Amino acid sequence: MENNVKVKAKFNLGCLFSKKFLFVSLLCLVVLALSLFIALNGGVSLFPLGTKTPDIVVGSEVELLNAISTAPDNAEYVIGLNRDIVLTDSLEIPVSKNITLMGVGKGVWRLVGANNQNTINVNGSLTIDGICVTHADGDVGRGVYVERNATFTMLGGVISGNILEGSTRDYAGGGVFVSYATFVMLGGEITGNTATSGGGMYSIDGYVDRPGGKIWGNTATHATSSYNDVAEASITKRPPEDSPPSE
Repeated sequence: MENNVKVKAKFNLGCLFSKKFLFVSLLCLVVLALSLFIALNGGVSLFPLGTKTPDIVVGSEVELLNAISTAPDNAEYVIGLNRDIVLTDSLEIPVSKNITLMGVGKGVWRLVGANNQNTINVNGSLTIDGICVTHADGDVGRGVYVERNATFTMLGGVISGNILEGSTRDYAGGGVFVSYATFVMLGGEITGNTATSGGGMYSIDGYVDRPGGKIWGNTATHATSSYNDVAEASITKRPPEDSPPSE
């Protein structure tokens, strides 16, 4: 399956990037602030509530790419975002890297994907906490694509405003697509995404564990309403080390 998708936008329900949607953006911030209050009282949090300290703090695409490139292999490396970052291509997490992307300071910083691209392609290991993975208003593309044998963990934050339009499985999983890989959702929300099936999350023979977080308010354009949020071609509970060999 190709990672890059060429699709047609209909609408964007997620974090909006255009200035003309300032009111909606402010409303989003109010909702996020309320989510922190709810989280502290036993609900779902979009903000980072963990104790991790960033190894480096970045505020631009160049700095982010350099931080990933120079991160040590096979060891966790925590990258803090201190402002919105607009990408010009898919953000690649290489096989040898174990990256955590977390928000620092006030607010939930956005990682805005390039048009017709997945915002993030995970080949190694990625954890997100307290950031928003999205696309700009009017742009299209998937949020997170988890490649074969890769691992994606969601501690907090939100995946929203990602849109795919098509009639085949290539256009499934608007928020997260899990392909013979591992997805663990411990917190955060996947909401306001659109795809042909599994607007929120779609899995092909993936190891999926969802003890926390929330997937809601997504749209499937070519499937019944029961597949708006989650569509699972097949889910297995095998441990990651038993994943099928690469083709």
